[in-house]
Formats: sequence, structure tokens, C-alpha cells
Amino acid sequence: MYISTHPDTFMSFTRYFNTHIIPIMSTENQIPMEEDEISLIDLLAVLLKHKKFIIIITLLGALGVLGFSIGSLLIPNEKSYYPNYYTPKAIVKINEDSGGFDLGSEAGGLTALLGMSVKSGATAFGAAQKYVTSDSFVDRIIKKFNLIDLYDLSGSKTPVASARKIFRENINLSDDSDSGTMEISYKDIDGALAADIVNEVVSLLDETFKNLSTDENVIQKKLLEKELSSTEAKLKDLEERLKKYNQKYGIYDIEAYAKEKATALGDLRSQYLKKVMEIESYRAYSSIEDPGLRKLRIERDSLKANIEKLEKGYSVGGIVVPSEKELPNLVSDYKKISLEYELQSKLYTSLAQQYELVKLKTSSIPPKFIVYEKAVPPLVKSGPSRGKLCIIVTMAVFFLSIFGAFILEFIGKIKQDPVEMAKLRGITK
Repeated sequence: MYISTHPDTFMSFTRYFNTHIIPIMSTENQIPMEEDEISLIDLLAVLLKHKKFIIIITLLGALGVLGFSIGSLLIPNEKSYYPNYYTPKAIVKINEDSGGFDLGSEAGGLTALLGMSVKSGATAFGAAQKYVTSDSFVDRIIKKFNLIDLYDLSGSKTPVASARKIFRENINLSDDSDSGTMEISYKDIDGALAADIVNEVVSLLDETFKNLSTDENVIQKKLLEKELSSTEAKLKDLEERLKKYNQKYGIYDIEAYAKEKATALGDLRSQYLKKVMEIESYRAYSSIEDPGLRKLRIERDSLKANIEKLEKGYSVGGIVVPSEKELPNLVSDYKKISLEYELQSKLYTSLAQQYELVKLKTSSIPPKFIVYEKAVPPLVKSGPSRGKLCIIVTMAVFFLSIFGAFILEFIGKIKQDPVEMAKLRGITK
């Protein structure tokens, strides 16, 4: 076919194509949108058609969840399939402004207990949270409250791991940046047990932060307490030893006693020598045994017996009179004990004065771990919300019943369509 290339001929062809061909093509390719649109009236008609199905299914779901909720309340809580649980809480504060408190060093020290590294800017709350969920910490709680038997985990392959998992799922630490406080809570069906666990967690954290203290006054106070206790024990021991000496020998000043005994022995020996000399002189002038000589001899023998008695020592009524040989060692030991007692007494007095001064300093410094409120067994359950459960389940069943109504309508239309039924029969063959 020959097409002219003349400009007028080409322009005429273009006008013809635009006015006749394109409208025909557009009309042939246009999709009748009204055939694919879904009418809201049709949807409403389907729902009204299956309204009994929707109502019955929704009522059954509502009654079922209501019966489930009521039934869980009729059974004792510890045996219920859907028990109430309680969440007691304690409110504490890690004081960052107390003297000698370095938040970074405290957090680092706490995480060092767990073998973890701590980044710069770490908070004591973050470190406490890590510590409370660490294996070593959790194991202390498990052991103290016997959680393995309490949660009936003895038959588990890994009872300790199971107990750890339960504890970590139920314990919760949260901080309030506005007040700077931290809330520690534990969820359990036994409110009293949960409160005890929370208080034990608080106690262990308090102990840990005290041990990690960097305050010089607190450290000095602990050292002084230790020294005071040791010195007091030594003083009591020395007092007991002195008391035994006093009870055994019946004396309270052994040095004075030693002097008195030495003087008494000296006097007796002097008297004894005089008697001996008197007897010798008497015998020089008298050769017969007269009563005067016998008397002198009796006095001499009595003095000799007393001297020997004091020299050898004796006991009367449970009180021991030491011998002359024992007396020097006794005096030496007694003096050592007395001197040691005097020194320890002075040391104790000095330590007590220092302790009181340090105690005054530390009393002006707020504690690093403050317990504002301990956990108590709650009177009201924290969950579950059975009313909310009933609403959610009822709404879910309602929407499922609507979905089911559309499925029923779809199945009904397929059954009425021979072509679609033939397709289904072909699939099933």
C-alpha cells in the first residue's frame, strides 16, 4: 500500500486515527468497574442471613469464657487452673550523692562480682538489675526459699535451671528517673511468699552496696569495730585470769602479799634464832631438863613448823597459800597479767573515743542504699483480669463468627454454581 508523504496527507491520517481508532480501542479495553464492586448492602445481607449463626457462636464463646473464669475462682488458688497472682513491691533508692559514693566505681564493683565489664556512664540501677538476675544471686534465693520443691521442679531434667527461669520471669526491677527511686517486685500466687522474696532481694542488695562502699569513714568505722571487739575479748580473758588468781590465792594485791609474807618469814626466822640462842644459853647454866627448857623447845619447834609451813605452802578452805619458791614466779605472772590488762584498758578507751568520733561523722552521711518501703503481702490481686479476658474472648469469637458467616455464604454459592462444583469434583477425583 502506498502512503503519501505529503504533509497534508499525513495530518489528515493523524486526525482520523485520533478521532476514530483510539476511542474504539478505549471502549473495547474499558473494564466495567461496577461489576467488581462489593456493595455494603450485600455484606449486610450476608450477615443478616447468618445472624443466628453469629449470635449463637458469640453467646457460646461468651458463656464459655465466663464459665472458665468463674470456675477458676471456685477452686482454691494454689490448685486453680487460672489462679490469682499477687505482686508485692518494695521501693528503694541508690543514693548517688552520699559521701564517698562514686556511681561508676559502685556499678563497676557490682558488675565485677559477676565477671562482667561495665561501660562508662553505667548506672547503679543497671548493675543492680544484672546482679539480681545473675546465677549466683538467683541460686541464693532458690536455696533460701527452696523454690525447686515449692514449684514442684524435682522431676525436671534441670530443676535448678527451671527454677532460675521462673524467678527471672517473675522478678522485676524498674526505676523512676524523676524521683530517683527503684521499685522491686515479684509475682506469685502466694502473696506472702512473694513479699518475703522481695524483702530478701532488698536485703541482699543492701548488703552488697554496703560491702562495696568507698567511704573512708565507713571503712575506718568497720576497722575500729573490729579492733574494739578484739580488745574487749582480750580484756575479758585477762579479767578471768586475774579473777582465778584472786579466787585461788585469796589475795587482790600479790605484791603487797609477797612483801607481807617475806616480812613474816623474816620475823619468824629471827624469832627462831633467838629461841635457839636462848635454849643454848639456858643449857649452859642448867644441865637438867626443867620445865623452862621444855617450854623454850616447844616455842622453838612451833616457830620452825610455822617457818616450814610458809616456805612449803599450804591450803585452807580452798584457798592456796603459795610456797616461798612459787611466790617469785607467781608475782611475775601476776604483774605481767596486770600490766597487760592496764595496757589493753588504755587501748580500749582510746579506740572507743576514736570510734565515737567516726560514728558521728558517718551518721551525718546518708546511706547509699535507702529502703523507703518494704514489701508486704498485698490484699488485692494484681491479675489476671477476668473481665478483660471475657471481653477480649467475646469480641474475638464475634469477629470469627462473622468470618465464618462469609465462609458459609461462599460455600453456599459454590454449591449453587454447577461450573464451580464441576471444578471441585475434578479436584477431588
